[in-house]
Amino acid sequence: ALTLIRVPPHSDFEQGTGHFHDEVEEIYLVTRGTATWRFGDEVVEVAAGSAVRVAPGTVRSHRNLGSEPVEIWALSRQLDHGDATKVDEFWADSPEAR
Repeated sequence: ALTLIRVPPHSDFEQGTGHFHDEVEEIYLVTRGTATWRFGDEVVEVAAGSAVRVAPGTVRSHRNLGSEPVEIWALSRQLDHGDATKVDEFWADSPEAR
C-alpha cells in the first residue's frame, strides 16, 4: 500500500492519539517540511529527504509543529484484513494544533 499524508501547518495528524499494527511494518518518507514524530517513548524531528522504518507493534503518531505543510508517503504491505489499533491519549495535544 502507498498512501500520501498531507499535514497542514500547526496540525496534529491523530489529535493526541497514536496507532500501531500487529503485523505490518511501515516505511515513512518525508518529502516536504519537517514532521515531529513519536515512536513509543521517543520524540524526533524528521525532515524532508528522510525515511523512517517502523516495526510492527511500535505505537506511533506525528504532527506538524511548523508553519509549512508536511507531506509524508507511507509504504506498507497491504493485508486482506485490518491490523491497526488506535491508542487514545498517546501524547498531549499540541498547544498550537488546529
